Amino acid sequence: MAAFYLKMFGISLLLTLFIEMGLAYSLRIRGKSLLIVALVNILTNPAIVFLTWFFGIGFPLEILPEICVMAIEGLIYFLFNKREGYEIKRPFIYSAVFNALSYGAGIVLQFFTGGNL
Repeated sequence: MAAFYLKMFGISLLLTLFIEMGLAYSLRIRGKSLLIVALVNILTNPAIVFLTWFFGIGFPLEILPEICVMAIEGLIYFLFNKREGYEIKRPFIYSAVFNALSYGAGIVLQFFTGGNL
């Protein structure tokens, strides 16, 4: 049973971090701002994975909590922009793009693995 949870949470978080941090880095987000991208995903990804699993939310309804996560992450990025050394210029747009790409990658991965990930 533990392997199931490790797989469910671990793969999702690692895929999300890989995609969103890679995209952030390619958009020249560095230093403290890149760290915030990682920490925000470590905070929100397990929560949304748990909620969608616990409540049995599937596609297309899982898009609704994903939109909430985009807004929360955008707000966190926005609030950190007020501090010195943080520089995510368009926090809500970045959050939407980051999440859309990582969510889309998850959908594609589920499709090609037959949902066995």
